[in-house]
Amino acid sequence: MKTDSEKIIVDLIKENKELKNKLSRYPFELLDKEHMMSVIFTSSEQKLHCSFICKNTTKFNRLEEQIYSSYPEYKETDNFFTSNGNILDKYKTLEENKIKNNDIIILNLREI
Repeated sequence: MKTDSEKIIVDLIKENKELKNKLSRYPFELLDKEHMMSVIFTSSEQKLHCSFICKNTTKFNRLEEQIYSSYPEYKETDNFFTSNGNILDKYKTLEENKIKNNDIIILNLREI
């Protein structure tokens, strides 16, 4: 027969395993002051439409790389991105660019 202390330890081990299993389903680890968010990309001519789940601390250029991987035709064009009326700095995080959950980011083709 298990003592109360042994039962508590067994329950804690089980709970720990369950929590680890739940955490393993997330695409990344969230550190203090980080949160998951979704951003939506479209293009000015409306040929591109996709969304990404990321962190508020994700650097914008990482998302830009994902766009070019999915839509290689934009890799060879001169582009800039805007959201909420602001031109985005690709070297800043989403938070630094004032991007919030569910914001729409527009890929604009620069006219030569």
